[in-house]
Amino acid sequence: MPSKRTLLDRHRKPLIDDETMALFVQLESMGLGSRNGDDEIRRLERQLHERLGICGEWFCSVVSVLDRRTESRRPGSPQDEDFRRVRAVRLQLLEEAARRGVVFVRGARRRRSPRGEPEPPAAA
Repeated sequence: MPSKRTLLDRHRKPLIDDETMALFVQLESMGLGSRNGDDEIRRLERQLHERLGICGEWFCSVVSVLDRRTESRRPGSPQDEDFRRVRAVRLQLLEEAARRGVVFVRGARRRRSPRGEPEPPAAA
């Protein structure tokens, strides 16, 4: 049955709080190889995307805020719009992480020292 309802394309504002940032930093610092195939990590990824309000994009279009690509795989497709939306959220998360002094280095996370220099990795 036809409807006169008009869908509104409202921009959703992601929830970037301490818990969301902790999840993002934890998952981002793992690196892609260690994230594949683990159900617990998959659950944490879903939780992160739900908190950010982009679970539909993550689940249906298979785009993630943990994806480091800068260009869409399919320019001009519906997934491209989802990619750009998720990419914008990723950039907000990275900006917030930088503001909090978190530095990502090849799969490892380092905090800046008071002088602004990265702290050396902890000895094993």
